[in-house]
Amino acid sequence: MNVKGIPDVYDLKKIAAELQVQLYNLRRERNDSLSFVLRPLDRDRWRRKSASPVRSRRIWAVCFHGHYAFMRRVFELNPSAEIRTSMARYLGQVDFERKALGVGERNIGNPYNPVSLEGACFCGGAAAGGIVMPEETPWSDCKVAYGIDDADRFWRWIDRGTLSLPDGWEACETDCAGARCVAVFRVDGYPTYEDGERVRKRLAELERKR
Repeated sequence: MNVKGIPDVYDLKKIAAELQVQLYNLRRERNDSLSFVLRPLDRDRWRRKSASPVRSRRIWAVCFHGHYAFMRRVFELNPSAEIRTSMARYLGQVDFERKALGVGERNIGNPYNPVSLEGACFCGGAAAGGIVMPEETPWSDCKVAYGIDDADRFWRWIDRGTLSLPDGWEACETDCAGARCVAVFRVDGYPTYEDGERVRKRLAELERKR
């Protein structure tokens, strides 16, 4: 894990002590960020288990819930902090809250015996990490549409990466059957106002440059 925005190493050590984990191989990088590996101190608390479908065993690693609890404390100290892990990069507290639960759902097993990152632990689950799980969405598919002037030009923006999209968003279709063309995006989970406004502004900017 790499943390930028918490210059005092003792702040991180205090969080680690409160959660009963250790900052293993702690070092300061050239950009003044701090790099380390979270390691468990207890047999079960925050202890990750292997993803083996044959025999689950304890391994010397902190589970998803322990990482979540640690990072949540970091962002409480500085909401603008940046955290990079082997699974994701979080650019501030808002970005963390949007991405983190999705990271926990990732499969670390194999396609035939899937094991989620969140499920590979002995710690007691979401409550142990202070994770508040959102209610399941009542819809099976969520789409957001914006008016555009030219469908072909829109798909060129997508193909070239000119129109970058928020995490969980993908362009799925255009519809020019009515009085005006619209671009339709599929959104995984709950669309946020901030993400929607970001896409709207970028589309408007690209339309002005044509």
